[in-house]
Amino acid sequence: MADIYDHVTPFEKRRRFSKEKLILYIVIVLVILFIVGFILVRLAGYQSRVREFRSLLSNSTVYAFDNDCLRADIDGQSIRVSGEHAYDIYQFMSVRSLGRNALFTPRSEPVTLDYGDGSILRLWPDHDASGIYLRYDGADGSRCLFHSKDMRLNDIIGRYLSLSKNAAWE
Repeated sequence: MADIYDHVTPFEKRRRFSKEKLILYIVIVLVILFIVGFILVRLAGYQSRVREFRSLLSNSTVYAFDNDCLRADIDGQSIRVSGEHAYDIYQFMSVRSLGRNALFTPRSEPVTLDYGDGSILRLWPDHDASGIYLRYDGADGSRCLFHSKDMRLNDIIGRYLSLSKNAAWE
C-alpha cells in the first residue's frame, strides 16, 4: 500500500487570482466605467443644448411678440407672423422631441424665421419629409442644430405660417 501513495503528488495551493487575471479584470472594469461615463456625459450635454435652445427660442419669441417683428420667408415670400402664432410655434417646438443633434443641414432652401432680435430659426424637411432639421442662430452667436422625427415642416407651415392666417410682410 505504501507504493500507491508514492506515485501521488501532493495538492499544491494555487493562488486564487494571478496577477495577469487581476490586471485583466481591472482593465475590463475601467473600460465599462469609461463607456458608462461617456454615455452619461453625452446625455447631459444633449439635455443642456435642448434647454439652451428652448430658453433662447423663448426669449426670441417674447421679443418678436412685444415688437410684432417675426418674419417668415417661405419660397421667396415674406410673411409677418402674428404674435399668437409666434407663441404657437414656440409651444409646438417645446412640447415635441428635438430628436438628435444634427451634424449638417440640407442644401435646399430653408423656411426662415427672423425674430427681429438678431436670431434666426431655419427649418428644412428631411429627405423623406417625415421629419425636420432645425438650426437656431442666436443673436449672441450661439447655434443649436437638431434633427427631429417628431415634427413636420408642412405641419408648421399649414398651422402657423400660411398667408391665410398671417399678413404679408411690407
